[in-house]
Amino acid sequence: CYNPIYGIYYRYLTGLGFTGEQATAILNTVYNGAWNHSTELKPGIFRIDTKTGDIKMILQNNPSENCSGYRMAAEFNDKLYFVGYGTSSTVVEIDPNNNDTTKIVYNYTETDYTILANYACGVRGLVALDDELIMSTAQAENGKAVAKMFSSTDPSSGEWTEIANSETFDNLPALGRMD
Repeated sequence: CYNPIYGIYYRYLTGLGFTGEQATAILNTVYNGAWNHSTELKPGIFRIDTKTGDIKMILQNNPSENCSGYRMAAEFNDKLYFVGYGTSSTVVEIDPNNNDTTKIVYNYTETDYTILANYACGVRGLVALDDELIMSTAQAENGKAVAKMFSSTDPSSGEWTEIANSETFDNLPALGRMD
């Protein structure tokens, strides 16, 4: 529902010191003045200069990309990584040292949501630890829901190594619809 999202973002921006008018202008810029979540999703990643209030749109998804929004971010090797969620889960890399260029470095599209009906699917966690970017996921595999963890020392390459899964967790319940 778009209305609670607007309220959360609005309160966050005013809590940062933006006026109500500035917060509304920022949100209207990000969402092109349209908050109709159910018919046209247009999530975006943007940069706000907190000193000048200038806003730069870095990435805005088209409705056809089936991305509902971005839920988390991590910094790794001078780049930023954002997790997009929807029917496709993605990890987007942004290079602030190269004119904010963007690149999708991980993509997972679930085709059978009946398997994951009671699970929070897609990328569920993202953290930089030592010299690796690590993500946790929930996916459908062989007709059942499984938890998986992947790591990469070079996410730009798109190469990810599976480091754990439901089996290595002794099949303990490592995923569920809790959020």
